[in-house]
Amino acid sequence: MSKISETVKQARAAFNSGKTRPLKFRIQQLENLQRMMKEREEEIAAALYADLHKSKWSALYEECIYAFEEVKYALSNLPQWILDEPVEKNDNTKDGQAYIHSEPLGVVLIIGAWNYPFNLIIQPLVGAIAAGNAVVLKPSELSEQTAILLATLLPQYLDKDLFPVINGGVPETTELLKEKFDHILYTGSTGVGKIIMTAAAKHLTPVTLELGGKSPCYIDKDCDLDIACRRITWGKYLNSGQTCVAPDYILCDPALQGQVVEKIKKTLKEFYGDDAKSSQDYGRMVNSRHFKRVMNLIEGQKLAYGGNGDEASCYIAPTILIDVDPRSQVMQEEIFGPVLPIVCVKSLEEAIQFINERPKPLALYVFSNNDQVIKKMMAETSSGGVTANDVLSHVGVHTLPFGGVGESQSSLTPAHSLPFLLTPGNTA
Repeated sequence: MSKISETVKQARAAFNSGKTRPLKFRIQQLENLQRMMKEREEEIAAALYADLHKSKWSALYEECIYAFEEVKYALSNLPQWILDEPVEKNDNTKDGQAYIHSEPLGVVLIIGAWNYPFNLIIQPLVGAIAAGNAVVLKPSELSEQTAILLATLLPQYLDKDLFPVINGGVPETTELLKEKFDHILYTGSTGVGKIIMTAAAKHLTPVTLELGGKSPCYIDKDCDLDIACRRITWGKYLNSGQTCVAPDYILCDPALQGQVVEKIKKTLKEFYGDDAKSSQDYGRMVNSRHFKRVMNLIEGQKLAYGGNGDEASCYIAPTILIDVDPRSQVMQEEIFGPVLPIVCVKSLEEAIQFINERPKPLALYVFSNNDQVIKKMMAETSSGGVTANDVLSHVGVHTLPFGGVGESQSSLTPAHSLPFLLTPGNTA
């Protein structure tokens, strides 16, 4: 038996012992996880800097705070979540009891992503622990230092048998997927998502895939353009564009394009100075392969800003492309880098048609002071989530579901709930 098979077998045996079922045990493990994030803050920040050039503030804000809040939210709600839920009875069962009883699934596999390598392991882990499962964790090998740190820290704070960490690359992940799990959670590309779902089908294992896609951002003529451009700049160039819900491209009227470019350029200089490469707040591509991939997308495009890079440090300057042809390569795949194309459309209807002619995105953003514009965009498009007059912020609301639809996310659920967040457009 291989080491990976033995690890999974051990996790299942630990789960079958019943150790995870008591509320007290689940709370204890979550509190230990919370304590780890407090006590090892410096080490976590250092690993994220090594992998993605994240400053300490960026590491803590982008990754640790959300994970910490996830634990806090689970701890405050878990005593209520585990209670049986009475349901309405019919005439034949009116003298009996009918209720929904929640129970752990068993052994869960979490395959993390390299762009937020700490958060995208810890946040799904919180839910799995709260639900009373054992969890096998597979961090991304591309964020090597964070993967090593997780394998070092988690056994010091969590039950070693129930929550093992397996590091490695494609061979190890392939071997893991041969094992039987009770649920698999994966964050990453659509291509790998298909591989995971195929492997899971052999065991009829339910899967949650958080994938990606080209998330559009429509700017209406009737909006506060200064605020719109400031918020888009923040969301697009955060983590050097390596965010699944980042605005992938802008749709706007040709008359707005020049103003949008100038306002984004001004904001970029405010955020990162005249040379983003020397800014402690500006990230890097995760490796040379992704550096080359994104630089290739820029080739042949009309540059309004940026476009340069340094392969040795995996740096790509914040880049704006204008008058982008929808047929060009940069519009055929998720960019996942600091490159912002602007595609001109002459009306809201044309923008809606443009979005609907393409795969459903993970997120959709619309900036407008007109509620009817926002409502029409929501009613006539389909996406994983919508935020109006802001970007990214819907994913931080615990009470909203998070996921996609179609190619941006696939899970074994029969319906799609659309989270929507309307942010006031009058504050920066």
